[in-house]
Amino acid sequence: NYDFRHHNMLMTDDNRAKISDFNIAVLLGWDTEKKETCAYEWYIVCGKTIWGTDRAPEECMDKETREERKEMLTTKTEVFHLGNILNFLLTKKKFPFVAKEDQGKFVLEAEEGKEYEMKEAAEIVKKYILRGDLPPLPAEVAGSTDPSIKALIEARDKALIYDVKDRASARDVANILDKAVSKLAQK
Repeated sequence: NYDFRHHNMLMTDDNRAKISDFNIAVLLGWDTEKKETCAYEWYIVCGKTIWGTDRAPEECMDKETREERKEMLTTKTEVFHLGNILNFLLTKKKFPFVAKEDQGKFVLEAEEGKEYEMKEAAEIVKKYILRGDLPPLPAEVAGSTDPSIKALIEARDKALIYDVKDRASARDVANILDKAVSKLAQK
């Protein structure tokens, strides 16, 4: 599912998160020889629209590069998207790297004060993503001693690792969060 993003999550009355948007979901196939899921097909070019600014690095490749690296689009691509959801929980910012959006004008965190049109902002953010930059955290979040905030930051940072081979798995992220919840429950 290429739409695993914060604004496609709903909360039920009993505080369960539900995915709400499957309009461009892709079913995974099973490779019977390798005994693993097949890689996603390519559908999205990162950085062409502002919603592309929260795409994983492997989704942001140029057309020529993505064909030769298509096998890198795996479930860890969705883990990157989970990292963006965690970033949203920590920052309340709709898009990573975007300080504010106002009537189609975007101000980027790294370049406060300068406004960009949507397409130009998306291209700049694409460069940040391809460099492996992590979205900045507000000082009060980054310096928090709250164990739940620290766990969210650790999970976010491991989910947003640039290289898909080094990026945490969904289970790794879940373990970080489970461990934090267990510690909080013991208090």
